[in-house]
Amino acid sequence: MVEPLTEKSTNASPDSLLAEVAKAANVNAHVHEQELELNGRRALRVRYRTCSGQQMESVYVLSGLKAFKIEFSGDLSEQGTVEPLETFGNYQIYLRMLQTFRVPDR
Repeated sequence: MVEPLTEKSTNASPDSLLAEVAKAANVNAHVHEQELELNGRRALRVRYRTCSGQQMESVYVLSGLKAFKIEFSGDLSEQGTVEPLETFGNYQIYLRMLQTFRVPDR
């Protein structure tokens, strides 16, 4: 899922803005964070864990003061066990899709 987030009107640094967006967009526990560049745009990948143990991953991308969230989440298995996101067959597709994400310059 790709979702545009609220435009921020701030003088905050890109790192601060990404951290603020990541905390406001998802209140679940942060398991891992990784700064990255996505097609020339600053981005932050955050792995979250819900109280049931389920994992989800969001990549927040900055374009000026606009932020976008690209999200991938997994479900509990049929046996009720929690599976890492990497075990889902479509996780690799998600990673390839990330590389195609573009925000046009205005």
